[in-house]
Amino acid sequence: MDASDAHLENALAEQNEKVNYLEPEGPSEQLLEAYVNRGYILYLMEYRTAALEDLMSADEVIEILEESGNDVDPGTFVKTYATIGSIMADQNYDPIDPYMHASTRIGKVDGNSRHFDGKSIIRTCIEISEDLLDSDHPEDVDPFLNHALRLLDGKTDRWSMNRMLQIMNLKAESADSNNDPAMATQFYDEAVSIGADLRSTNRLDEPEELAMAYISKAECEYGIGMSDLSISDMKGGIDVLSELLDNNRLDDSDILVNVLQNLAGILIREGKIVEAEQYLVKAMNIGVSGAHDYMREQTRMDF
Repeated sequence: MDASDAHLENALAEQNEKVNYLEPEGPSEQLLEAYVNRGYILYLMEYRTAALEDLMSADEVIEILEESGNDVDPGTFVKTYATIGSIMADQNYDPIDPYMHASTRIGKVDGNSRHFDGKSIIRTCIEISEDLLDSDHPEDVDPFLNHALRLLDGKTDRWSMNRMLQIMNLKAESADSNNDPAMATQFYDEAVSIGADLRSTNRLDEPEELAMAYISKAECEYGIGMSDLSISDMKGGIDVLSELLDNNRLDDSDILVNVLQNLAGILIREGKIVEAEQYLVKAMNIGVSGAHDYMREQTRMDF
């Protein structure tokens, strides 16, 4: 057992004692905290069924406390429903109900709240938004993304600016999924601006986020008839992905191949055949190289 596992085991034993002591006394704020703490520990240990049982018990205590006129701490409230939603999303269930519960108090949670610090509440807002987009609820991400933006307002450190890049991409994806490509383009434009600045100052943590912003922006622009801008942004995405490939940091070269082929298709439709051929040749060369690399790995032979 490594140190982290031992720490979780010790924390679990401590929360077991608290729950066993408090349960006979009935619903209370202390029992609520014990359920939430134990449920989250079980979640971290990947005992999702047991975690969900504790968190649903926490949900029952919240209902009882609030019906009797007692205020529940916003951090505890959000932690309960955010964790329930995360477990449901992990198990491919729709997390909309618990996340919508969390949305009612998310605006009251900051870095000084129970269960959260300044970074973890922002990460939680981003993770919930990703789950909502993945489960086809793009219209419900704004409470979380807007709160994260409020918490980031005025911050220019590396961590904060990389989170801003993520959030702008998510807001753009939400707008695009809500059939508003013009608004999506504006958000992607902000993402590109942030990401390009981070890249130029060697502070970009995930170049794929910038590449996605360029490419997704290009797709939105092409859909609303902005072909020249689309081509330019597609090239921007290709530049980022090519740099990753050159430095052996691109996990799947097919991503770059597909983007090159898509750009070639746009250029052909625009009548720029010679330029399109250049990108098709590059796509073919990368694809052949990737296939050779795969075969070498499988057979340890040179081709």
